[in-house]
Amino acid sequence: MKGKDTYGAHLFRLLKWVIGLLFCWYLYRVLQAEGKPWPVGGMAPFITRSNSMLLLLVIVLFPLNLIIEWLKWQLLLKERVSWWWGMRTISTGMMAGLVSLNGLGDFAGRVMYLPVHKRIRGSWAAIASGLINFWAVILVTLPIFPFLMVKKGLLPAGNASLLFKICAWLGVFLLLLLYTRAKHLPLIFSKVKILKGWKASFEGLGNYSRSVMGSVLALAVLRFLIFNTQLNILWHVFGLQLGFLEGLGWSMGLYGILALVPTVLITDLGVRGGVALWLLSDFATYSWQILLPTYLLWLLNVILPSLFGWLSMWFLKKLPADTAD
Repeated sequence: MKGKDTYGAHLFRLLKWVIGLLFCWYLYRVLQAEGKPWPVGGMAPFITRSNSMLLLLVIVLFPLNLIIEWLKWQLLLKERVSWWWGMRTISTGMMAGLVSLNGLGDFAGRVMYLPVHKRIRGSWAAIASGLINFWAVILVTLPIFPFLMVKKGLLPAGNASLLFKICAWLGVFLLLLLYTRAKHLPLIFSKVKILKGWKASFEGLGNYSRSVMGSVLALAVLRFLIFNTQLNILWHVFGLQLGFLEGLGWSMGLYGILALVPTVLITDLGVRGGVALWLLSDFATYSWQILLPTYLLWLLNVILPSLFGWLSMWFLKKLPADTAD
């Protein structure tokens, strides 16, 4: 069994690299075919007075994302957490997740700031946080996928699309039903061979009441909506011919696909840019109108907190764990 598990893990890691490199190649081919290099001052024509206020709004929404994650972290840890300690913990987790396979290092980055006697509970809390974030993304984007498939010509309009929409909403209902009975999931997974590997991860969800689970899911959905709002504002600033409500559908689809596609390290950039170009090429004159907003938001919401986490870990000598009791 051990050999099979190891073999499967190696195949999955290889799949991550293959997918990432394929998207990087696709991104390169699109930019090459366009024949127009990214302008060095590409943002300059869009920084008008009205657009500068929209860019400021994107920046203002950035700390709100962290505040929501801080509130979730307190609920899952089942204790009050100071703002400063919470930010160091969350940002260090993001930094560790950034350099690991599909963000799996996030829980290790958070746990290192906990006292030794709280690290087991913290590990379960970090794993639960990641699972609930993924759950929120899938819940919100599942009804969007039939719309995107029709728009991209992958699904004919009519009865077929209606059937897919019904299946999508049934999927949402099923996911919500399972979520409210999360403590039973490990038992269900233990009965299904292909799901046994997920059993241990979902055991942590059984430690929380339905009210806590509901609050954390609501916060995760709110944070996801803020991400999408930020991206839609940036799309508007950079001139995409896309209404805000329609843009929400496309951006939610983008994040939904990114949540499902396995990535690793720097190949995440290729996947992120490649998926964005594939989805939104009809709404932009130049590819960089899509890529710049996508990467700017990634720098703001992911790289900036991760950089703070790295600085916190290496240059601030006093660990939060010293005062967390």
